[in-house]
Amino acid sequence: MSLDSIKQRIGKVNARRQSLTYYPYFKSSDPLPAGRILVDGKSLLNMSSNDYLGLSFDKRVIEASQKATDKYGTSRCGSRLLNGTAKIHEEAEETLSAFFGKERTLLFSSGHQANLGLFQSLLGRGDTLLLDKDCHASIYDGVALSGTSTERFIHNDFYDAKSRFTRLDGAPAILATEGIFSMDGSIPDLGELVRLFGEVECLKVVDEAHSIGVLGSGKGAAAEFGVLSETDILSGAFSKSLASVGGFISASSEIIKYIRDSARSLIFTAAPAPSAVAAAMKALEILSSEPERITSLRGKIGWFKAELGKIGIPAGNILSPIIPLRIASPEIAFKVCIDLMSRGFLLYPIVPPASPQGICMIRISITESHSTDELTRFIETIEELKISESLLETA
Repeated sequence: MSLDSIKQRIGKVNARRQSLTYYPYFKSSDPLPAGRILVDGKSLLNMSSNDYLGLSFDKRVIEASQKATDKYGTSRCGSRLLNGTAKIHEEAEETLSAFFGKERTLLFSSGHQANLGLFQSLLGRGDTLLLDKDCHASIYDGVALSGTSTERFIHNDFYDAKSRFTRLDGAPAILATEGIFSMDGSIPDLGELVRLFGEVECLKVVDEAHSIGVLGSGKGAAAEFGVLSETDILSGAFSKSLASVGGFISASSEIIKYIRDSARSLIFTAAPAPSAVAAAMKALEILSSEPERITSLRGKIGWFKAELGKIGIPAGNILSPIIPLRIASPEIAFKVCIDLMSRGFLLYPIVPPASPQGICMIRISITESHSTDELTRFIETIEELKISESLLETA
């Protein structure tokens, strides 16, 4: 590799960026209460947020975060290995362990770092990871750090996973999937996973980042399918239903102690901000004590997807808050987003390489902050703009 090759790569990417007449990414915006967001001075209904339970502006969550800042300061200014661990981190780990019914939990500064640490530390050369081909980039990044080989199975097809497992020379050490897939919103049948792999010697990992607060009385997809105890390792993020930032891994005490001493993404970065941990734990307390929030969200999701179906847009699993609209070209995806923004709705085009070649996507997220009137107006707008005619397929 030479400096010229680096310059060429930079030039190619920047040229592609400059060729776009519309570039919606990395724009400054100001969040507003009730699921709205201020972009270029215009208040829009945020249809792309992961704040599924609408708790990011809850006064109780904000107050908990402020109190933690008053007590612990703005940052621990150190790694958890050294001076970074505070009592609030240990208390949060105990709370999460009890919530998920696992022996022990380990906090990270983000969900991405949790998956980096999980797969980098547990896997080594000579091991094999069996994973859903659509797993999150953080899982693939952790695998890359470990130097492990991977075997990818067809999306949400555990029969294909079992077939590949059987054919492999040397059993995979870990099987990984997600509770709700972040882009297409699909929900794998984790009951089927346990039935097929219940007696197999491999660790079953579920990334519950998008399913916490949505499925299984808030505990995620493994709980929804009744297989929480059979799932060896859970990973998750605070940046969705828990209205904060941070990540965690919950598993047996033996596994967590090993990851704690081996995960580079834990050891070589600063500890999670106490304010963020306090916010997440207050959000967890609220979703546990106010189950009607989850019930209401599920009702909105089911109603919204049924209404989409009436205008020719099947929307996938009725429990998932994520609806992908698949579109053939970036140009059409950008135009649809521009048209929706002009009508008061914020969505983003997802184009290659973030999506597979030949497929672009507009990802809709339903949250508890959305009112039925707002969602009705959004559906009416989709119908008026004849967006269904631009779709490749729907999930």
